Amino acid sequence: NATPGGLAGLVEIVYDHAQGIDLADLADELSFEVDDLFPLIDAGTMLGLLTVENGHVTLTELGRQWRQADILTSKTMFAAMLQDKAPLVRIIDRAVRHSEHGRLRGELIVDLLRARHTDTEAERQFNIAMTWGRYGELFDYDANTGELVLSEVAAALTALLMDGDTGVGS
Repeated sequence: NATPGGLAGLVEIVYDHAQGIDLADLADELSFEVDDLFPLIDAGTMLGLLTVENGHVTLTELGRQWRQADILTSKTMFAAMLQDKAPLVRIIDRAVRHSEHGRLRGELIVDLLRARHTDTEAERQFNIAMTWGRYGELFDYDANTGELVLSEVAAALTALLMDGDTGVGS
């Protein structure tokens, strides 16, 4: 249960500690309990931004690059990390891309998650995946219709790739 902004904030703090930082010191620096950091730490390790060994958190090279990137590059990097390391986001992205009109009811994903999780957990996972996918500009969410929609950025890239036109030389 971590947001991209929270994850970026954690990466920024760890970045400021060139040799990394112990979890206890990090929690103390933020005035939180170590347990409160686990969702962000887990997200950072899952995406390959952080490593944790014996309670010591360090940035990976990818984490350093993500921290140093401008906003557009960081979003592009985040989208690539999601495609590679976040199965639910990848599934949603593929489903939206392969739908006839680039739209998919969010309820479908929640119902599929309910097959293995409680209603509350299914909703929580869907909301996290939706937030991450939106940040990475893979898809948007229309709250009025409850639909996941291919983002304008992703739609333009998909159209470009399907046309085979890279824009080079034109």
